[in-house]
Amino acid sequence: MNKTAIFLALAFMALGGPLARGTAMPKFPARVDAEGTPLALRSTGIFKARVFFSVYAAALYLEEGVSSARVLEDVPKRLELHYFYSIPASVMVEEGGSALAANLSPDQRELLRERILQLNAAYRDVKPGERYALTYVPGRGTVLSLNGEEICRIDGADFAAAYFRVWLGEKPSSRALKKALLGPAG
Repeated sequence: MNKTAIFLALAFMALGGPLARGTAMPKFPARVDAEGTPLALRSTGIFKARVFFSVYAAALYLEEGVSSARVLEDVPKRLELHYFYSIPASVMVEEGGSALAANLSPDQRELLRERILQLNAAYRDVKPGERYALTYVPGRGTVLSLNGEEICRIDGADFAAAYFRVWLGEKPSSRALKKALLGPAG
């Protein structure tokens, strides 16, 4: 079990909330509009802490005809997360920081430092049923939205490629979730 899964499980226990087993996949729209770019639902998966505690469901969206193997390239994409529990923003910042440290060199993180801090400052606590979406459109940047409301926009294809690695990089926060979103070869 990775450090992030342990951290999330301990955070849930500290919050006093029970962890559900076998939570059902919520509905995600088949298509979303990313600032005029239509994106299609590619796949879904569930992030689990301690192997069987469902924390959130994720949906990956890409343009029609774009292979999931190209997800970290300069292509429009969206990752939508539906939370099953209340989670403090600090847990999301910690999870992202751990995954970025595993996927990027110190020099790469330093180049992105200010933009990572900007995103971290935008995170808000979430309640069950709420949804974060991270949407990247080339030339327009990466948008973090909560329940459909834009709360932060960050420039740069380099930032998008780095931050999507949290879930889809070589060392993601959950290998099982990455496999569900990208398939076995992803």
